Parts: sequence; C-alpha cells; structure tokens
Amino acid sequence: MEKKEVAVRVVAVILVILAGALLWSWNKDDKEKQEQLVKKQERIAKYDLEIQKITDETAKRESEINVEMDGYCILAFSAADGELMTKIFPAMQRLGLKGTVVLNNGALPGTKAGKISKANYKKLLDAGWDTAVGGSTGKDAKKAASTLRSFQEQLKKEGYPGAVSYLFEGQEYKQAKAEIYPVVHELGFQICGAKAANESILASSENEEEQNVMECQNLSLRSQMTLVQDVIGQAISQKKPLILSDYTGAVTWDVSKEKSMENLVRLLEYVHQKQTEGKIGAGNFSGYLAVKEQARKATEQNRQAFEQYKQEQTKKIEELQKKKEEE
Repeated sequence: MEKKEVAVRVVAVILVILAGALLWSWNKDDKEKQEQLVKKQERIAKYDLEIQKITDETAKRESEINVEMDGYCILAFSAADGELMTKIFPAMQRLGLKGTVVLNNGALPGTKAGKISKANYKKLLDAGWDTAVGGSTGKDAKKAASTLRSFQEQLKKEGYPGAVSYLFEGQEYKQAKAEIYPVVHELGFQICGAKAANESILASSENEEEQNVMECQNLSLRSQMTLVQDVIGQAISQKKPLILSDYTGAVTWDVSKEKSMENLVRLLEYVHQKQTEGKIGAGNFSGYLAVKEQARKATEQNRQAFEQYKQEQTKKIEELQKKKEEE
C-alpha cells in the first residue's frame, strides 16, 4: 500500500512537472509569437511611415509646380503727350525703365494725326520701348476694329515692329469689345487695357471667354498720388499687372502743369524703388509678356520634372505596399 502511494505521488509529481513544463513551453511560444507580432506591426508601421513621407513630399512638390509672377507695372505714354520726349523719356532713361508709346488708332508716326515724328518714334524704339494702340472707337466700333487691323499692317510696312497691345478709351470697353476682340486675337495680342469703373480697386484678370487675354486696369499717373500708390500696393500683394499711363482722368491734381509733371516723375521713381526692392516688375508690355513667358516655361519644366518624380515615387510606394502585404 505504501509502495502504491509512493508511486502515485511520484506520478503526481511527474505530472505536475510535465504540466509545468508544458505551461512554460506554451508561455514561451506565446511570448515568442507576441514578440513576432509586435515586430511585424513595427515593420508595417515603418512601411506606412515611409509611404506617408513619400506621399507628403510628392504633394509638396506638386504644390510648387506653378511659378508665380510678381506684380508688374506697365508704363504707357501717349504719343500725343507734349512732354513725352522732353520730360517723360529722360526720366525713364534716368531710372533705367522701358515704356510703351501709345499711338492713336490709324495715326502713323510722322503724320499730323500721329502726334510724334518718325525720328522721335525711332528714338523710343531704339531705347527698347514698344508700341500699343489706343484711342476712341466712337460710335463705329466695327470701323475702329478694321482700322486696327490695317494699322498694324501699315506699321509693319513702314518697317516698325508693330503694336503688342490695345488700350480701350475710357469706358468704351463694354460697347467696343465685341468688335475689337476678334482683331485682338487675330493680331495675337495677349493683353489689353481699360479704365476700371472703380479705379481705387485693382481689376486686372484673365478673361477665359476671350482666350485668356489679360484684361489689365489702366490707371492714370495723373491721378492722386496716394491712390496710385495704393493700387500699386494691390498689384504687389495680388501679383497682378497694372497699366500706369499718362491719360488725364476724372480725378487729377489740382495744381499747375509743371507740378503735375513733377508728381508724375515722383510716381515713376516710386515704381522704380519698388522694383529695386524686388517687390514688383516694371517696364513695357513686352517686358511683362517676357516675364510671363518665362514663368510659363518654368512651370512647364517643373511639371515635366514632377511627372518623372511622381512616377519614381509611385514605384517606391508600390514596392513598399508589396513588402507590407508580404508580412
């Protein structure tokens, strides 16, 4: 009996030992599995982190594709301005600025209607100035449009480069655009100018209905100085073009002609100062269009580079996803 009890106890001890060993083995296996699971989750998290980094960087680069232009002051002066050659042109030369001379529609340089001699017109062109066409369309906008077309041909026939823009007279934009714009497109003009209904608020924007022609606000340099400076500030902050010309607006300085010219030159100096500070571009229509084209080309180059980069990153993400799925 005693031997039987001893045997039972021995068996019990052995069973306890075996159970303990088995429990230890199970715990060990479970612990290893837990450790493996944690490591697997860590690897998956690492893949997710790498994928997110690639996704974020790709989105960042995509947001940097478009090259924004700074604001731009287009400086335009009528060929009929009696002080164009005596005061305005010398001031522009001193400041290193190139302007646009505005010819009345159909009025060739060297003619009475043209208001500027061939010699002076050539002098401006030789200094890097370009040409725009303006003037009232009157009651016959269709005739004015036809004149614009033939005038461009005449300018080139005379050996001149031809005009690069059209400036609507006063508030004639609404009544004349239906006739003028077809010729604008035909001549390849990318920008037109018009006086805004509220000249204190910058109203320059691309007209998608007119093949993305930039419709640029034309503000008089003979307006109140604080008004002009404020609108220039809007051009800077909104990164848009603004035409500053010498036409006589409804709100002008109540001072003598000499004082008016003095302040016009002061505004040119203000524009030059902002240009020197790198806050705004300044020059003629051709200068603005050149900067716009540079921005377009740079944007296109960025877009092509981004597409290549995106393809490479997409491949990396696919490889990481595959590794993640294999876990």
